[in-house]
Amino acid sequence: LGYSSPTHPTLEAARLVQKRPFAIGTVGTYELFNFLREAPFMGELFDIAAIKYIAYPYPDTRREELKQDNIDYYYAFLDQLSNLPWIKTRLAEPPVALLKTKKSMDHFFIAPNTYLVVGSDRIYWDLVKIDGFKLSQNALVFAEEFPGMAEKIKDLPQAKIILYGKGKTDLAASLLKRERFIFPAEKLGFDPDKTGWPASRSLGEGWWKREAADLIWWRDFLQQKYGLDNLDFDYGGGWAVSEAGSSKLKVQSEKFKKGNILLARVMVSNKGGKIEFYQDGKLIGSINTKVENPEKVEIKLTGYGKIPDQTFEFDKAQFLWFEVGKLIGDNPSLTIKTEGDINVVNALASLPQDEWSRLNVLLHGDRIVDWSKLTDQEKKDLFKPTPQGKVTYKRISPTHYKVKIEDINSPVTLAFSETYDSLWELDGRQSYRLYSLINGFDIEAPGEYDVVFSAQKYIIPGLLISGTALALIAAFFLTTSGKLRKRK
Repeated sequence: LGYSSPTHPTLEAARLVQKRPFAIGTVGTYELFNFLREAPFMGELFDIAAIKYIAYPYPDTRREELKQDNIDYYYAFLDQLSNLPWIKTRLAEPPVALLKTKKSMDHFFIAPNTYLVVGSDRIYWDLVKIDGFKLSQNALVFAEEFPGMAEKIKDLPQAKIILYGKGKTDLAASLLKRERFIFPAEKLGFDPDKTGWPASRSLGEGWWKREAADLIWWRDFLQQKYGLDNLDFDYGGGWAVSEAGSSKLKVQSEKFKKGNILLARVMVSNKGGKIEFYQDGKLIGSINTKVENPEKVEIKLTGYGKIPDQTFEFDKAQFLWFEVGKLIGDNPSLTIKTEGDINVVNALASLPQDEWSRLNVLLHGDRIVDWSKLTDQEKKDLFKPTPQGKVTYKRISPTHYKVKIEDINSPVTLAFSETYDSLWELDGRQSYRLYSLINGFDIEAPGEYDVVFSAQKYIIPGLLISGTALALIAAFFLTTSGKLRKRK
């Protein structure tokens, strides 16, 4: 039992590590909570997530017999946490150690800058190197997390677009409508050794799938087996993986229409090779997935006691969109052939040429920033502190807030540190996902707004219907029992 409040609810670390922005900070698969220590941006995430305290209880000796190594590790990890730059103080000692963070935003706060990031959240490592950077002032929406993410904020006048390791093709593809996507992993099994259930074996031998929800396992697999590291999003569709050298995979979809442009999002790395796409036995196009001189990624694992710090180096792998070619028939079956140590297909898309041409010129160039071409000073200027305005709110109920915005002269993002759910609405407008974690709303002018959980509006009518039905059933039984007594 412990203190809790609507602003700072309690949360287990085991649940927190399942959330994407925290999982990316975990090194390896053995010590899952080391994201607290290893990720240099963790203090910024705790700030926007409104996490103010960390309780680190001593292991329950009634449930397990502790070895000296376990005891030593507990105290070593506690000391490491206590000395992190974003921890203010240790308020209590074991058996229930309590740490307090230096800052934590309120339930609602204003982010004056908004950015659509086309690329992975590896950008967090770069952002915290910028002098004076505050995540709470910069709302981040990741375009490749799910289909439609870019569509939601492309019309926001305050939003800049950052190409982080990606190109114009990736930007255009991020604007694709959800119905254009085809995910080859959907009908594959998870087991690399058995190729999944019988339905997946008929699609292609040696293929298996993994999902971004299992990010820690997927990343460790790439690191340990192939010396690769990757943190790309998967648009919610998973990875179709081929390790068989030369292999085939059949993908079926009614979206494969003659004359449509075929797009493919695949992994490129120094362990790749080639991916070819066939329809009716004819080659549509191919993609070279082998990178000769990949970037290097260094990952540190902090030691303790007599165990020294370790630094691991991996080759960077990336998922990129490619324009494969034009489909040559209306056959709903497509064959993918691969060559190389490992090839991974994330998504396909089929759309008319004119629609693809329109997406390529939809966004204005002055809103687009290529991260790789920015100097350190330009990065600092891009994220320079901006006046935030003022926000106050009143909690009417757990599903209804009255929010007042003041002192803003340009559009801003209102951040709401409640776990993201599209059912949260501001004056009837759906929220969008910020930082892969919480809710965001675009605000164009000062005023008072209602933030409500829209599903709640069905509760009272549902209760009325249920109550009426119960009353009718009760009345029926009373009437029936009365007639039976009269007969007797």
